[in-house]
Amino acid sequence: MKKELAEALHDFYQKVLHSEFAALKDKQLEHDNKFLDILGHFDSLYKRLDRLEDEYYSIVQGIKRIEEALISRAGGQEILEKRIQEMKEQIKSLQERLSEIERKAHYT
Repeated sequence: MKKELAEALHDFYQKVLHSEFAALKDKQLEHDNKFLDILGHFDSLYKRLDRLEDEYYSIVQGIKRIEEALISRAGGQEILEKRIQEMKEQIKSLQERLSEIERKAHYT
């Protein structure tokens, strides 16, 4: 009886379960491969995001350097403008003195 039961179970496995299990294994393998593909896509996305983040920080640093240069240039420009104004005042003073000297020379 045990032998008959074992043979019956073996036949049932061979005729019904084996093909079902094979189909399940194939589906599982198919899903595993798709999952690996998806993981590969995520890996490439993470790499791109890392590169974008690096580029973002580089751009931010570049903008800060540009802003600092503009600020220092504006400060330098203010100094130049102030110096030019001082020179204009000196020239004006010299012109007034020259005019005064010329007036005195005409009267003498």
